[in-house]
Amino acid sequence: MIANRFALLRAALVAVTFGLAIFAPAQPQPARAQEASFGLVDWKPIADNPVFAGTGSNTWDRKIRERGYILMGDDGIFHLWYTGYDRDRPDT
Repeated sequence: MIANRFALLRAALVAVTFGLAIFAPAQPQPARAQEASFGLVDWKPIADNPVFAGTGSNTWDRKIRERGYILMGDDGIFHLWYTGYDRDRPDT
């Protein structure tokens, strides 16, 4: 009788474990290098139309321009956000 209970318990555990393995949500896998998009690495310069240029010698970003983020908006146009610094100007 104890052997039958043990066999029944073992069968139930196997069924539950198997069921969890089938119905458990899949864990996201990290992207591999060959799956990454490289579409934004090949740039061709357009004469007299820079993507980014300084605005002059006395601007808020004349000392440092860094940490740029390029995001595509809902309109399909790319927008650039970046930080800048000019030690000679007061903080705003």
